[in-house]
Amino acid sequence: MDERLQPDGGPRRPRAVRLIGFLAALAATALTAGCLAEGPRPAAGDTVPAAPSGVEGQTFVDVGCPVLASGARCPWRPLPARVVILDCDAREVTRTDTSETGRFRVELPPGDYLLQGQNMTSGPLPVAAPVQVRIHAARFEQVIIQFDSRMPGTGREPAACRSEQRDPP
Repeated sequence: MDERLQPDGGPRRPRAVRLIGFLAALAATALTAGCLAEGPRPAAGDTVPAAPSGVEGQTFVDVGCPVLASGARCPWRPLPARVVILDCDAREVTRTDTSETGRFRVELPPGDYLLQGQNMTSGPLPVAAPVQVRIHAARFEQVIIQFDSRMPGTGREPAACRSEQRDPP
């Protein structure tokens, strides 16, 4: 038998071609093993879970500014608070307490919601106006809930706490 022929009678491939074929088979085996190690994949027709959606933000309170020069801003500071989330029919969906820095994050399905900040002191102040938010799929909407200290002597109406001069940081 001629050494340059395969057992089936065909020509023998050069060593480099055989090595490339072997390496390709080895790589395919390794990739297949890696894919199987990741766990099962969804079958055709299965749904893949959607990315989470919801709302995240921070609560702030004004520090009270009885007299402001024209163009001056009243300072704000973060406020630990409770955030109650209501649906369009004013039914409570969930509630969460913020961190010490006033930050919060809540997963919610897409839809329209009303966020009501509640102070966690025993007194009636500070108070926050409700914030409307529309949650979109696979996105966290950013909100700021502003509490008004309504410090005596400010001479401001409650609506004034949401004026241009009083934007939070």
